[in-house]
Amino acid sequence: MEMLRRVSKKHPGHGLLLPIDAHPNALYRVDGALWRNRIQSYDSTFTISPTDGIPNIHHNGVLSPVPSLPGVKVFDDRILHYDAANPLGSVIHPNTGTLITVLQEPYLKVRNPQAPFMQIQVSPAK
Repeated sequence: MEMLRRVSKKHPGHGLLLPIDAHPNALYRVDGALWRNRIQSYDSTFTISPTDGIPNIHHNGVLSPVPSLPGVKVFDDRILHYDAANPLGSVIHPNTGTLITVLQEPYLKVRNPQAPFMQIQVSPAK
């Protein structure tokens, strides 16, 4: 495991199995420093719904809320999902001309019995 960490640090944005963040722009605390990657990844999911903010999070006793962000329902691999400001928390992926679109979600605050599964569409980019 330690070897994998060293390899990732030498080659930021690359690795064996790296999740792609729907909101790749780095999140900053009120003191101007980057949030750790555990916080950076809270909004990673591609979704129709806005993300939940983290209103009551503190760093060293100082309130530093993370805002809710708009949902991102389309993954387009022609768009870079990498932020050099946080190289170990984002991914450089190949451009294969792939779109993945979230069509419906099962849980939008209240369970939707008509849509018990997330439905996606995979298509080529035009």
